[in-house]
Amino acid sequence: MERITVRKLYGLEDVLDRGKIIAQVGNYHIYGANGRTGVHQISSPTGGVRTVFGPGTKRETWMRLTAFIDGMIAEQERQAKHNDLEQQQKVREGRKDS
Repeated sequence: MERITVRKLYGLEDVLDRGKIIAQVGNYHIYGANGRTGVHQISSPTGGVRTVFGPGTKRETWMRLTAFIDGMIAEQERQAKHNDLEQQQKVREGRKDS
């Protein structure tokens, strides 16, 4: 099994934040406490956070993050397909009116 490092986790953080380096509401951040690793999301401009994944091993956090990212990508693809279908429907309706 490949070793999971903090550097690899930070790479996933960059994927979630789409390369945004600064702390903004909605950004995700890897945190560590007592030898465990988790993920927070900034929830307010004053620095409040919500825990997305509680502390676990680096491997557990890696697995959760990759599943989370896969779900986000699947949802984006689903929404894009839905938008395409709506657009096609509008084109068909426009042709019927002509």
